[in-house]
Amino acid sequence: MDLDMLAEFLNECKTVTAKMDADLALLKSSGQTPAVMKSLTMSVQAIKGSCMFLELHRLEKLTDAGDKIINKLVQGELKSTDEPIAMLFQVADAIKFNLNELQANKKEPEGDDAALISKIDAVLEGKPAEPAPVAEEKPAKPAVSAEDALKKLLGMKAAAKEVPVEVPAPVVQQVVEEPPQPVVIPQADTKKRVVIDMLNWTTEQINEKISEAMKNR
Repeated sequence: MDLDMLAEFLNECKTVTAKMDADLALLKSSGQTPAVMKSLTMSVQAIKGSCMFLELHRLEKLTDAGDKIINKLVQGELKSTDEPIAMLFQVADAIKFNLNELQANKKEPEGDDAALISKIDAVLEGKPAEPAPVAEEKPAKPAVSAEDALKKLLGMKAAAKEVPVEVPAPVVQQVVEEPPQPVVIPQADTKKRVVIDMLNWTTEQINEKISEAMKNR
């Protein structure tokens, strides 16, 4: 590939793609007019013709697909709805991507645009484009009502109260010439008492919230 000719081609494409972007914006905002369609045709065909000469096959296929859409719109065989216009924007973006890669690497990027061209061919043949896959929605967990939450807390409180607390047998120690030691009875497990106290406090708070909600109805 002649690098001097490629550099001249890329420099000309900057003006062409800028004009193409402006025409696409007019097509989207103001609808199809003869002037806009003529300008778009000239822009796409200018790039397409140079691609054939420089053997830029990937870019040539892209511009050919864009040229087909524009021609169908001009001939009235395709309505200027959102779908074909969106595809023209996609073609324009793909063209600019290829030109940027050519500018940076002096060769076309690897890969192809078969997926986009296939969608364009389907629309040109009157077939709807394949919709994007819809992610499967997982069923939402049912919300827990305030009444159910209160019942659950009361159940936890009752269960905590029913836990048996073992009290060790009293131990009596006798020492010679000393009075008998008092009987020591350990208190209930402190952690269980803390849990019961917290449940009592939480239950009171929920009762207050429910009472306020009932008053505000």
